Amino acid sequence: MLFIFLVNTNFPTQELLSNLAMRLRTKDWRWLGRALGLTESDLEQVEHKEKDLAEICYQMLLKWQQAKGSQATCRELKTALSSENVGRDDLAEIVGNSLHQLKCPS
Repeated sequence: MLFIFLVNTNFPTQELLSNLAMRLRTKDWRWLGRALGLTESDLEQVEHKEKDLAEICYQMLLKWQQAKGSQATCRELKTALSSENVGRDDLAEIVGNSLHQLKCPS
């Protein structure tokens, strides 16, 4: 029996979120969270729950996915990373490259 699993590549994978979380800096994660539409309360909850910066960033990205559901797309993430306040074009490029590798429109 053959099973085919379709993955919607418009949505960031756990691997991509983990990769980004490892690269975010202390000053970046809050600005990114705000650019993604998370509230200050959301950000404070994540920060008080975790101690490790990479885990804080990862949990913030997961919170964004949970809060936005089907609107938590790679396009939204890429736009937020490139926004003026975040200014992480290097990370936006990683998101863009992952979309192109998967032959998904960015």
